[in-house]
Amino acid sequence: MSQNLNSFRDIIAYINSLENEEQIKEFVMSRLEELENNSKKRTIDKSNNGRLIGTIAEGYINSDSPIVTSYMVDPFI
Repeated sequence: MSQNLNSFRDIIAYINSLENEEQIKEFVMSRLEELENNSKKRTIDKSNNGRLIGTIAEGYINSDSPIVTSYMVDPFI
C-alpha cells in the first residue's frame, strides 16, 4: 500500500475517496495483508502481564495468535 494510513481518521478519509466497491475490497485485502505481515504471533491469555482478558491486547492481533481461556482447554485461533 503506497499510502501511510496510521489513524482511523486517515483510513476513513481514504475509503471515502474510493470510487467503487471493488476498490474498497482491494483496499481491505491489502490492509489485512499488511497488518498480518507486520504483526507478531503471540499467545493471548489471562495471565499476560497480570491483566485480565479484554485489556491485554492493543491494535491488530495476528490471526495465528492462540487465545488461551483455561489451562484445561486447548487454545483457539
